[in-house]
Amino acid sequence: MINLAVIGAGNLGSHHISGLLLSSNEFHVHIVDSKKHAINLLNEKFNYFSKVHSKHTFTIYDNLNQLPQEITIAIISTTAESRRAVVELIAERCKLKYLLLEKVVFQNSSDFKPILEILKKNNIKTWINFPRRIFEVYKDIKKQIIDELISIEVVGYEWGLACNSIHMIDLFSYLTNQVDFSFDSNQLKKSIFNSKRKNFKELKGILKVGTSNGDRLIIKDDKKYKNRFEISINTPTISFKIFEHDRILQKYVSNQFHSQKKINLPFQSELTGIVIDQIINNNRSDLTKYEDCMHYHMTMLDCFQLHFSKFYDKKISKCPIT
Repeated sequence: MINLAVIGAGNLGSHHISGLLLSSNEFHVHIVDSKKHAINLLNEKFNYFSKVHSKHTFTIYDNLNQLPQEITIAIISTTAESRRAVVELIAERCKLKYLLLEKVVFQNSSDFKPILEILKKNNIKTWINFPRRIFEVYKDIKKQIIDELISIEVVGYEWGLACNSIHMIDLFSYLTNQVDFSFDSNQLKKSIFNSKRKNFKELKGILKVGTSNGDRLIIKDDKKYKNRFEISINTPTISFKIFEHDRILQKYVSNQFHSQKKINLPFQSELTGIVIDQIINNNRSDLTKYEDCMHYHMTMLDCFQLHFSKFYDKKISKCPIT
């Protein structure tokens, strides 16, 4: 039986645990979380698992030091402010083969390179959970826009521009095959907003991202887009509109409507087992490698950190997003 660790069981971590039901492998799942409400949620999950005859076994800990010394794969779904310390501790304490991290990976761009050295030293293959890369709809779009100049616009309201823009930037990287981006935060609102997650902050307004080739990504959070969340992917010859909440894709050719169809966008609870099986069975993943997303992750954090620093009128050492 394969040892798998889930660090941080609340919220997204619980979806990862549910997703293991769809795995073809058998795991002893070692779950670490110090929060009582997360443990209560886990007990509900385990009752559900027992009813569907889960083949996995589960152990809950409230301390990382209780983990076994050998872990095949670990999923780190804590909030961003503690993630570096968690990675350092688990890499030091456990013999670990694979690592899956949530976004934003860290709150400070200076954390990336020291962690990369630890991952290399311990030969730990690491990916970031940007699932759009494994959605068939985006794989199909990528095939249709090869060698085209790409313009992407993402619009919505209160969808978490600060914490979720990195997903859109990774999609931009995937479709353009670029990692070196310029950032323009001049049209972000000159205010800081409370996040839906306690103790974290959010941004609204417009963030612009570009490549030296002329590709561009515009990310918007504005009240005029209330009750909407749309991703438009445009080239000189073909365009797509993706309404993710409604699972609808529209295609336009030469600015004329071409077709509309329903699309499958799996939830995280439907993805984790598939992702983990690909890693375990094939020693690879279609998700983004840690080292491949470092540069634009770091540049985005620096951009946001400067914006927060201007607002607070002092240098902010950690970007308060997760």
